[in-house]
Amino acid sequence: NVALVVVLQELFKLLFCVGVIGAQSRSLGAALHSLRSSPAALARIALPAACFTLQNNVLYVALSNLHPLVFQISYQLKTLLT
Repeated sequence: NVALVVVLQELFKLLFCVGVIGAQSRSLGAALHSLRSSPAALARIALPAACFTLQNNVLYVALSNLHPLVFQISYQLKTLLT
């Protein structure tokens, strides 16, 4: 299931980032408290994460519906045009 793959991928990234934050600040509670106390900072982090999750869902749907060669060419064309 495409949605399950994307959710598990994002969950893994979340756990990895929490681990890195905990290792850097030596206190995971302090790092999480700073995010909870500042909704603007949380929004700056959450909005791009939601956009990347949506993009991953769309990419998996495109890959399942397109021929792999067409998908790869159109995906690389995106890089060329931006």
